[in-house]
Amino acid sequence: MAHSQAQKFWQSPTQQFVSCTISACFDPMSKPSIPYVEGATFEVRRHEPPQPTRGSSCIANPTDMKEQQRMSLLERCFLHPPLPGPATPAGSDSEYESVPSSSLSLLRILKPISVHDNQAAQIILCGSGGDMIAKFYDPLYAATPTRENDIFADPFRTADYSYAHETAAYEALTRFAARHPHISCFFPRYYGSYTCEISTPLAGKTRTVRLILMEYIEGTCLSKVDPTQIPPLPQDGRKCIMASIVNAESALSAGGLNHRDLFPRNIILRGYLGGRAGLAAVTTGELKRSSDFSVVVLDFGRSDILHGKRCADDQGRPISPILRWDRRTEIHIDWQLLGWVDWDWQAWLEQQWKNSTTYAPITEELRKTWLGVYDRQFTVPPPVPLRKNKETDGLEVPVMLKSRSKILR
Repeated sequence: MAHSQAQKFWQSPTQQFVSCTISACFDPMSKPSIPYVEGATFEVRRHEPPQPTRGSSCIANPTDMKEQQRMSLLERCFLHPPLPGPATPAGSDSEYESVPSSSLSLLRILKPISVHDNQAAQIILCGSGGDMIAKFYDPLYAATPTRENDIFADPFRTADYSYAHETAAYEALTRFAARHPHISCFFPRYYGSYTCEISTPLAGKTRTVRLILMEYIEGTCLSKVDPTQIPPLPQDGRKCIMASIVNAESALSAGGLNHRDLFPRNIILRGYLGGRAGLAAVTTGELKRSSDFSVVVLDFGRSDILHGKRCADDQGRPISPILRWDRRTEIHIDWQLLGWVDWDWQAWLEQQWKNSTTYAPITEELRKTWLGVYDRQFTVPPPVPLRKNKETDGLEVPVMLKSRSKILR
């Protein structure tokens, strides 16, 4: 994006922070209305995010649980502001030159993209031409703590974790793409991290919320494509899409990224012609060549940066998918359960990438490093029992498909 385009979007601050619509009989124990609505404006400034902490937990402790029982989520926001980081004053130099920091002040929402109560982040469209996305890590509207595996998630730790890990991921990928430009097509262009203050119905009090800006990607989210529809999506098309996902993930991993949340909801299918890959092309089987489309990976809030582990060879070539996507990995199992994969996975990996020169040659050292790690991290389950399922047109499917797939989309 040219600087002139960015300058059209950012305006001088002429308005106060956006205010929530509050009734006269506001109950302080309830939440204010979601402020991320069309036309709303937010004054933002650059912010240096905290470093991600490996092994940090988002689970609420007993003190959090007691606090949750006696205080509203709004009141808790004042007790648990975001983790600190040195804010970069407006006008200072920035690594992300696509959006000059000297002109950053007022962000205007053009359209909500994914704005709901009870979700981890709020996504809105902004930019002079509607070409940017702002992602707000707002714990006030995070998912209400629910029991999952007998534990509770803390919304404040979750917001801090997601912000720190996603910014670290984008910064690492941006640096890696500067040396290896071919991977830049696999993730949105990153415009930096920011902070803003949002007014509240409590007199004189504002909440601090972190956010990031990134490129808006036009396309079809893969979560909108149901591979088990009747009739099911042609296998050739699914293989083509899976190969592109594997190539994208492998390319990003060369930059040291472990995504850890690679599911259809975080994949955008983008056609080269017209900017959009139509669902009809996928459904009818017309989509058979990877040159017909590209995939873009989103949402790095759960990702880790792999330190001290060899992710590429001396030429910058990624580790082969034959190792990273071995049948014992959890990634492959999840995609199988969602109905995308119904073929011999390992044989397909060998067929697709055994002789590929795009990836680092498989050595005994690499095989031991990668498959040894999987052996330690994952207990290899017994073969998944199969049964006939009328809902999938009589195809043999894993018996756990229905319950397991609910949490994957």
